Amino acid sequence: IKVQKAYPGLKGYSYSALAPAGAREAAKTLYGEGILPSVKLSRAKRILSLDSDFAGLEPVGEDSVSEFSKGRKPGDKMNRLYVAEPAFTLTGGQADHRYRVAASQMLPVSILLAKELGSLLGDAGLASLSKSLSKEVVASVYEEKWIKECAADLASEPKKSVVLAGGRQSVLVHQVVAAINKALG
Repeated sequence: IKVQKAYPGLKGYSYSALAPAGAREAAKTLYGEGILPSVKLSRAKRILSLDSDFAGLEPVGEDSVSEFSKGRKPGDKMNRLYVAEPAFTLTGGQADHRYRVAASQMLPVSILLAKELGSLLGDAGLASLSKSLSKEVVASVYEEKWIKECAADLASEPKKSVVLAGGRQSVLVHQVVAAINKALG
C-alpha cells in the first residue's frame, strides 16, 4: 500500500513457468478460495501419480517423501506406486509401474482411468463423468492393459488408494482426479 501511494502509476506483474495454475484453479472450484488439499501418503497402500512429482519438487503434504517412504518396506504391506508422466522424475524413478505419456495426453489417460474405475467400483458418477468427457479420448491410442491393471489395483484397496495430479495439469485433470478420489473413498 505504501508503494502504491509513492508510485501511483505502478503496475506489478509476475510469471512462473512452473506455477501450478491448474491445481490452484481446480482447488478454488472444488474446495473454496485459498484451500489446497493436503494428502497423507503414510495411509495409502495404492498411489497413482498423474505427472505429480511428490517425491521431488512437488510435495503434496507436510512431508510427502517421509510419509511415502514409510510404506516402502518390502513385504505384504508395501505400498504400490503407479506413475504416468511425460518426463522422468524422482517419483517416476521409484514407481513400481511407470507409463510414459505425453503431457497433452494426461486428460485422456485420467478419463480412461475414471471410466475403468467407475465400472469396477460400480460408481455411476465416474461413469457419467467419463462419458461426458469421452470425446477427448480415443482408447486405442493408450496402453489399455496398463490402465486396466492400475484401475484394478486401486479398486482392490479403495479406502487406501489415492490419485494425485501434478500442478501443471489442467483444471479438468484435477477435477477428474477429485472425482476418482471421492469414488475411492
